[in-house]
Order: sequence, then C-alpha cells, then structure tokens
Amino acid sequence: MAEGKKTESNVLMLCPTCHIVFDTYLKPKVFKAMMEAGLQGFPESWKKSIYEQAAEASAKALKRKRGTEPAAAPDRDKTPVR
Repeated sequence: MAEGKKTESNVLMLCPTCHIVFDTYLKPKVFKAMMEAGLQGFPESWKKSIYEQAAEASAKALKRKRGTEPAAAPDRDKTPVR
C-alpha cells in the first residue's frame, strides 16, 4: 500500500502485468469485500482503480482550467486558494 509504512509486511512485489491487474481489478474488489465483511483500515485509494482515480483527477483539472471548479485548498491548512 502506497499510504502505509514501508515494512516487510507491507510489500507486495509484482511483475508489471500483475501490478496492473492488482491495481485495476483486484484492489477495488478486495476493498469492497473487506468493507462488506466489516473490516476497516483500508486506504480510500483502494476504493477505485488507478484508471478511475486518474480519470477523476483529469476531469477535475479540466474543470479548474475552464474555471468551472475552484482550485483545491492545500491539505496542510485547508485555507481557500485565492
């Protein structure tokens, strides 16, 4: 998991093809199954595939560029961007 600490128990070495299958197909399904089973503590990034995350980020950037959506505030202080 990219969000977690780099420990031996948090490392999954995959070939490039398996990595794509994991990120695009397995991770969201595992997330959903674990939530339905009542388990918690999984990163929100597991909810959607990397392609869904990229598409949403791209759409947001396009809206900001067109001026239809305000720029996001920095995470560190949550103050509005002017």
